[in-house]
Amino acid sequence: MQNLTLVGGAKVQKFVNKSTHNYMKKYIKVSTEVRNFLMKKYNVTRQTIWEACYFISGGKRPDAIRKDALEMGGRYFEENFMPNCTFRRTADGFIQEFAAGVVLTATGSDIVITQNGKIKAEFDSVMAPGWGAICEQAQKLAETGMLDMAS
Repeated sequence: MQNLTLVGGAKVQKFVNKSTHNYMKKYIKVSTEVRNFLMKKYNVTRQTIWEACYFISGGKRPDAIRKDALEMGGRYFEENFMPNCTFRRTADGFIQEFAAGVVLTATGSDIVITQNGKIKAEFDSVMAPGWGAICEQAQKLAETGMLDMAS
């Protein structure tokens, strides 16, 4: 994280991230029983289930495996996500500014993602673990111009 001083003296922090995906680790942890069930259901190897649950593989089948894994009690984890944005505290939350006019505003436990002043997504009563996934969506919007709310 870098501390920056803007024109006018405002202090902000910039999260420096060379490659979001190299630093972020996200995965779905499943029991042996769930893994074995998914292997049978999709007629795939343990490696295929692992790649889907660790978000290494993409496509319809890995997405379906991830969906089933979560529905069957798998737990979603994410670690070390470092967004490429500026960060400012406000009286009742914070603001993160990304490229392409994307802004994530947190007020209390509510979060809004806007782009060039237009609301793109709203989230109510967000718990701390959910912030990372929402922040990742803001990052994706800044990088690709699209939200991927299925992640």
